[in-house]
Amino acid sequence: MAVVRTEPIEEVAPLIRYVFGKQRSGDPSDGEKCAPEAEDAIANFRAVREMHDFKGKHQGLAIYQSWGPEESKKLNREEVNKMGRELVENIFPGHQFLVVTHSNTPKLHNHIIVNIVNMETGKLIRNKYEHLHKLRARNDEICLARGLSIPNQAATERKDRMPNRVKAMERWRGPSWTLDMMEKANFARSYATGYDQYRAIMGELGIHVQIEKKKITYFYPGHEKGKRGDKLGRKYDKPFLEESFKTNDEALRANPKLHTSLGQDIASLKTKQASRKGPRGGESEFTEKDYSAFTKVPRGQRNIPYPSDELSHGLLPVGEIRRAREHNIHDYCKRSNIALIINSKGETVVKGREYVSILGGDWINHKNKTRGGVIEFVAAHHRITLLGAVAKLNDNPRLLLLEQSLGKVERGYVSFYIPNQDSLKPPEAGAKLSKFLRTRGCKPELASSLLQNKLVQVGKTGMIRFFPKGESSGAVEFYEEGNGSWQKRKLGASNSPFYSQQGTGKRAFVFTDPFALLKQKKVQLFSDFPRKDGIVGLMEPHTEAIDIFVATNRNIKQLFLVSSASSEHKRAELDFFNNLKSRYSKFGIEIATISHDKALSRGGPELSR
Repeated sequence: MAVVRTEPIEEVAPLIRYVFGKQRSGDPSDGEKCAPEAEDAIANFRAVREMHDFKGKHQGLAIYQSWGPEESKKLNREEVNKMGRELVENIFPGHQFLVVTHSNTPKLHNHIIVNIVNMETGKLIRNKYEHLHKLRARNDEICLARGLSIPNQAATERKDRMPNRVKAMERWRGPSWTLDMMEKANFARSYATGYDQYRAIMGELGIHVQIEKKKITYFYPGHEKGKRGDKLGRKYDKPFLEESFKTNDEALRANPKLHTSLGQDIASLKTKQASRKGPRGGESEFTEKDYSAFTKVPRGQRNIPYPSDELSHGLLPVGEIRRAREHNIHDYCKRSNIALIINSKGETVVKGREYVSILGGDWINHKNKTRGGVIEFVAAHHRITLLGAVAKLNDNPRLLLLEQSLGKVERGYVSFYIPNQDSLKPPEAGAKLSKFLRTRGCKPELASSLLQNKLVQVGKTGMIRFFPKGESSGAVEFYEEGNGSWQKRKLGASNSPFYSQQGTGKRAFVFTDPFALLKQKKVQLFSDFPRKDGIVGLMEPHTEAIDIFVATNRNIKQLFLVSSASSEHKRAELDFFNNLKSRYSKFGIEIATISHDKALSRGGPELSR
């Protein structure tokens, strides 16, 4: 597993001398438009800066690329050096750079130094931080091509992460309709064996897909402008989709018992799309299915006639989704004891989620501009997958055999969660929460304030759920085991903090989980009085939540980061602290860390109200 870090440097000469001085015998070095020796490279870098009359503060960008001890044993130093060149040569075209490989630790690593000035244009690497995302994505590509692991490979692929514009929407406006569309595409891609099936499943979920020879475009309801697949990510563009269709077709052949259980008439992977006569006039072979084929539809047409035989094939018959879509949300809410009320505008809304309007078989979330149907509504109510919701609505548990055989298509984003109608009422909820807070070393008297501010929900079954303030798209749930211990699980996803208060002063204290905040005896929470020091209590270490807080508190000059008492987040906290330190240094914001124990002690931070 290779990791990448970056840092702007004011003077390149000391670093160049250092990296060459630490080389062992046989450690390779390479250079682009500069000599791979210390003093010559320094002179080459200086000549370009002087040629373009450089007067800036930072002379270069330092990049550190490192492999773990186990993978380092399998790599040779020349290959490591080559991977360093591949990392930067396409991201910084026209810039001089050095790649110096070190083997002086158990981890083979590259020191890469890039001249800040472009040799040809004289332009500078202006934003030294945005390139980190590109470098990490390129680093993953290099490692995967060689069969090496990448960070968080089991959980996600960087190639499938959101583009910059979508990240900005997520950061400043909260969860977006784009994320919702991507989740539905993940579901459709997992079960379709061709473009017509894929388009039909997406259509049943409210997403129109326009397919053309070289591109694919997605249209979310209420938005005239579409999103190109290549802009959403690799998994939403045509090459990957066609690979997925073939993989799904092969899964059909490999699971004959599954097909029988689902009652599907499964077609063979080889289809008689074309044939040719053999020497004796008989058919000699079949051609393999053309996964690039699709039914051509004029642009703008939404009601698409799909071939019925095509839609009966695939891992999930489209007819099952259509049948589920016929259910009415009002009827479902009545059966499930979900309270609906009429707001001042005469609209039917979900009680406790008044920003969610119900229109027959559809809903609209006016807060984040997402919308959907009864399938997504049921999935949000029961915290289950979209397939699970289809199975529940159709009373067809056989569909869940797909998840047992092929794995669940989990949702990383949920537009909203429906309030649990089985919540305990005061004072029972307060008593239960107070007892739980004591087990976490927190002040039990905070229970009533947490409930009043709708930050915590206590269920009749014993579960305790913590929410970010003012949001319901993500939560952390705790439930008690028979032995008296508490287990934790994460529901949905949210970048918002658990709780925050702006201050009038220049400093703020950041707590990396709810309990780190609730344990602070000096912090007066839920007060209407103005605070001098700002506070941010996170659900978990999350940079975007701090970005929002800092952006809305322009007077902040100092952030104190208070670690949690639990060892669960130690590694994540360390990465989080280092990321913030490099992220905010250019804005003149000082980052300091405080251990949880010190924060609790008498000599700990004094947070003024």
